[in-house]
Amino acid sequence: MNDDDRAERERVYARIAGIILHFEREHPSGTFNVEELREYVTALVPDIAPDSPGRILRLLHSNAGSTTWSSRARFRFISSAT
Repeated sequence: MNDDDRAERERVYARIAGIILHFEREHPSGTFNVEELREYVTALVPDIAPDSPGRILRLLHSNAGSTTWSSRARFRFISSAT
């Protein structure tokens, strides 16, 4: 990954990570379809790539042990392919 890719990912993260966390709080069961997340995020930030919400969600999930992630975070994905 080059520095431009990293900078872009950080920029997108800064724009939508909080929105994704809010979405999670709106789904206390922790179960949702990734397409629901995509629609929610793009309604608020329409100029992002379609894959960005899922990508940032996976990044948040992979950082679950770090201080950047809510301690109550829990996601169970329902694949949009189902």
